[in-house]
Amino acid sequence: MFSKINRLIVLILVVVFSLTVPMGYAFADTGDSATIADKSEIVYAKLSTSGQVSTAYVVNRFVLSTAGSVTDYGSYGSVVNLTDTRSLHQEADSVTFDAPAGNFYYQGNIPLPELPWIFDVSYTLDGTAISAEALAGASGKLGIQITSNANEAVD
Repeated sequence: MFSKINRLIVLILVVVFSLTVPMGYAFADTGDSATIADKSEIVYAKLSTSGQVSTAYVVNRFVLSTAGSVTDYGSYGSVVNLTDTRSLHQEADSVTFDAPAGNFYYQGNIPLPELPWIFDVSYTLDGTAISAEALAGASGKLGIQITSNANEAVD
């Protein structure tokens, strides 16, 4: 049951984050020969059972009409090539890579993730409040309440 709760929270967040992209991560330039036909980003976040952010990362997708060098802008703690074994060159606020024509994906891990929302997750079992840890192995009618508020600390 515990993993079902985590999957539900992750599913909700994937839907929410696919609708919003931080502007600091949304710009890319081409180098000598690459032509970007399309770029998209999806922000993923993993929350604790209480709703606190534990990790977050951005998956960047490029559709390149021609192969070449691309510089993408964003401040990441680390980056991972999700397409092939080519290396990515990371600087303070950019990532540069050579990519073939077609789809190219890389992951940028956000070092100190803060979401534009604050989530609070609470649980009941048969109408009685219960901690997420106590739910493992329990049976009964599960209730999950997710409350969200704007995080004023995030621009």
